[in-house]
Amino acid sequence: MKYPPTVRAAPALCAALLLAAAAMGGPPAARALETDLGEEGNKAVSDTFAAYKTANPSGACSALGAGKRVIVTGYGLFAGRNYNISGEVVSAMADNDFWPGQYKYFQTARAAKKYVYSPRMNPQAFSNGAIVSTRKMVLNGEDYNVCFMVLDVTWDLAAGILIYETSRFKPEMIMMTGGGAPQATFEGAAVNSASNGEGYKSSGEKNYGNRPESNWLLEDYPAGKEIKTTWNGAALAAATAKTISYLGYIVSGPAAQSPNNDYLCNNITFLALHATQYELPTRLAGNRTTGYKISLPAPRLPKKPIVGFFHFPDVPSRYPDLAGYGSGIFWWVNVLATAVQTALGTPAQSVSAASPVSAAVQAQPNAADTQALSRIQNSSF
Repeated sequence: MKYPPTVRAAPALCAALLLAAAAMGGPPAARALETDLGEEGNKAVSDTFAAYKTANPSGACSALGAGKRVIVTGYGLFAGRNYNISGEVVSAMADNDFWPGQYKYFQTARAAKKYVYSPRMNPQAFSNGAIVSTRKMVLNGEDYNVCFMVLDVTWDLAAGILIYETSRFKPEMIMMTGGGAPQATFEGAAVNSASNGEGYKSSGEKNYGNRPESNWLLEDYPAGKEIKTTWNGAALAAATAKTISYLGYIVSGPAAQSPNNDYLCNNITFLALHATQYELPTRLAGNRTTGYKISLPAPRLPKKPIVGFFHFPDVPSRYPDLAGYGSGIFWWVNVLATAVQTALGTPAQSVSAASPVSAAVQAQPNAADTQALSRIQNSSF
């Protein structure tokens, strides 16, 4: 998630980002790792996280049979926007009636224009910082168990919930998403740098008690330490470029962290990479002197998952009203599905960069009208 312009810090923040160039060393010793939000902020986050664990002792993500396991995340409201494109797309992807159930609405531009979209993400549905659901999907003939998580824009809470669920669900891929970038981006890295912008409540109001007091995310890494995402961002950008172009945007897959990616999107990515790639415990909301309010053990995964972050472009600025953007939401869901299948699919079934496949059609194996693919791909938005 790009840093909200309404709370952007002074130019000193840009200097902190330059420390990304000083990426150095490997994982730290397994000792104090935490973000410090101040006494009240640490307690508020830890209380909410404790309530989440109590409500979900075995985790909210649950496998629905055989198949590859994937976690896909988005965010709730922030920065005064009517909606968060990441949370809306993830919520729509979790809705089988919408995707791929309603793909026939979007076979032609005429049908798409008649469709009035009803928002799927409900701010009142958040429970202790998250909305979580799991559904079974079939992409290009392969089974997937996908856990969808829409998270509050809250420092340390979002990452804590994700790591907690990861340790129980044990996914093969974690695709985090956020909104507000200049263009669609499959991010290449995250850095150990915390901006001083406030988080947000489920309602979209600023959470003034949720602001880092540290300039690091995990204290035992050097400030500015970079950890690379583990997907092939360039390949995913190539596989989704055609669809994203139809939507009116461009896409990239840089090898490094994008400029201005300094808010919670960087926060959750860095912490997820730390926990899954180094198999280390994570301690949040505190410091060595006062102690840690949140302590998460190493997730003990059977193998390292593919971990990456996808930035949506700033869709709400161009389309402030979701009601007329049903076709756009539909095809952004298709972008995420294509990315998952490209990253995890077997070589013979992977979506090729030269000819992106409609995962919307592929995800409905009993659909008879597969010839709709060419008509869908040539629709305008």
